[in-house]
Amino acid sequence: APDIFYLLKNQELLIVFYLLNNQELLKYLIF
Repeated sequence: APDIFYLLKNQELLIVFYLLNNQELLKYLIF
């Protein structure tokens, strides 16, 4: 099974990858 399904079960990892893909958001989240 693709790793995507495994990641879907781990929301924490999804959030990490989402933030990594959106460095602009990280700039606002990280003060």
